[in-house]
Amino acid sequence: MATVCDLCTNSIHLVASDCYADHHPTLMSFRQAVNDGCTICCTIMQNIRLDKFSDNILTPNVSFVRYAHYADTGQALSFQFYARRGNRFPYKVAKLNLIPCSDGDVTQGLGVSTGLSSSLNVALDWLKTCQRSHKRCGSISSSEDSKPVRLPSRLLDIGTEDAANLRLVLSSEHEVEPGAQYITLSYTWGLEDQQIKLVSAKLDLFRQGLRISELPRTFQDLVVVTRALGIRYMWIDALCIIQDSIEDWENEGAAMAEVYANSACTIAATASADPGEGLFRHRNPTRVLPRIRDDYIIDYNMLERHIHSAPLSSRGWAFQERMLSPRVLHFAEDQLFWECFQETKCEAVPLEPLASIVTNLGAKSLISNIKGNTRLSQRAWNEVVRQYSMCNLTHDTDKLPALAGLAKAFQDQTNDRYFAGLWRTKLVEQLGWAACSPGRRVSPNCRAPSWSWASVDGAIRPALLLRQATAIPKVKTVEMTTRGPEHFGRIREAYMELSGYLVYATICQLVGGEGPEICKLRIRDTIVSVQLFMDIVDVRWSVGSVILCLPLKWQYDKKCTLTCIILERLGGHPRVEYQRVGLLQFGVRGRGFGLLRSFGINYRSHQYLKEFSLIRIV
Repeated sequence: MATVCDLCTNSIHLVASDCYADHHPTLMSFRQAVNDGCTICCTIMQNIRLDKFSDNILTPNVSFVRYAHYADTGQALSFQFYARRGNRFPYKVAKLNLIPCSDGDVTQGLGVSTGLSSSLNVALDWLKTCQRSHKRCGSISSSEDSKPVRLPSRLLDIGTEDAANLRLVLSSEHEVEPGAQYITLSYTWGLEDQQIKLVSAKLDLFRQGLRISELPRTFQDLVVVTRALGIRYMWIDALCIIQDSIEDWENEGAAMAEVYANSACTIAATASADPGEGLFRHRNPTRVLPRIRDDYIIDYNMLERHIHSAPLSSRGWAFQERMLSPRVLHFAEDQLFWECFQETKCEAVPLEPLASIVTNLGAKSLISNIKGNTRLSQRAWNEVVRQYSMCNLTHDTDKLPALAGLAKAFQDQTNDRYFAGLWRTKLVEQLGWAACSPGRRVSPNCRAPSWSWASVDGAIRPALLLRQATAIPKVKTVEMTTRGPEHFGRIREAYMELSGYLVYATICQLVGGEGPEICKLRIRDTIVSVQLFMDIVDVRWSVGSVILCLPLKWQYDKKCTLTCIILERLGGHPRVEYQRVGLLQFGVRGRGFGLLRSFGINYRSHQYLKEFSLIRIV
């Protein structure tokens, strides 16, 4: 039975549905409950620490309230906890469900470690069920007329169950039977000098065999998992790619996306920051799925805490590995999670109606259905951009290469054309991405052109692709060359030519704050309030600054909105060229409709009044 403080007990069990009630009256009271081990308060605190506004939440004058209502499942009583300031509830800090223990104590099947046979048997059952009955869980990179699955150039043969060594084998020399299943590993490298890795001088040694007991803990644990899943071969990048060979890296790196897409299952070292930490974790089963009286406590933020905010999920290369793999088995901090194209499961919530609480989230649940569905593919790519932009990369120049395999898979499924993170269909609308906060940009075309979200570091809000929006400029030319044969990798040069209309505006007032700046602009004789999203920290404006706006799209549903990208003219070029430095949006109402004429728009007919210029953006 979980430890629960008196305030949580009263808050949960003395309730009527659809009502608010006080929770902790002070921050001190809340912190004391956390220190005393209250399961609910500890869960709330974990969620607060993941919130980017956590410093604003945990202030001396905060108190907490909860709102209760019955969830869609009928049985589940849902609780939403809010931080309160006076009479306002500005932050929702947690959402929990209470579900009756009608099927007995499901935690009895949980062992004290995620490496015990009880957990690995659950993983084996998930794998068999998916391979046997999930039609959606074929490789995203495959098609109906595709050739048989190609094996990686090299694999690790782990032998029989009692073998003490593994050895590197070559599929080209028929050392692996055709169609053999293999397991891939997604993990964080950690420090370079901690790695056992394949180099040219050790190729023969790896072919002869390596003692499993001398490998990093994560690699040893992977052998245990692979054998438990009934599979003989593994693929680990550090041991299967010659690390000191540029040629081998180019060849094998280009095939890496296919390696993950064709694996039987990718094992994710989700909770580990380096290979020495291993896959398996010790745990207290009663804390994995806490119980209060006759109810289980389910945290709606479970996937966020255990997967999306885990060490592995911050790694840019791991994002593509996760998205391309038809099946991913996560070894998280206190339990196993399963993701495939059809469903998401977790070890502690195996039964209905509990399983309905943990649902597919994000891009992975979308990408298996994109073929022939333009709107779904655009929605899925937006989710890819949103999630991937929050990841970190050791090398700046990897921004597009680390997404190349997924981009190629999208192109194969949609027959669309790819340009540095954007797609030719709806290209103008996609230019309306916004940086969540100003970031750093490598000089244009060193990594990506300025019109691409990939040119800046930091979280990106992708452009909304709305049916009610009309693109204003026309794309005349998009030219892009890459540094290798693949169209998806590092950019050598790229530019775009649009037929559009440029508008000058003067800043009258700037109001800072979290998120976009609120700015007042003078356009001709009209002053309008706009939201200003800066791309990069290097560009600073003040009152009186003149900015150059390119109207991008005109949205006219329930509220009318105009979106413009902000350009800056580049000097030192024989031709007139611009780079993108930001984005602005403003609502149009009342006298503001007349302002649209300054942007070349006849709002009554949705036609354009101005002669367009040819604008080249790099």
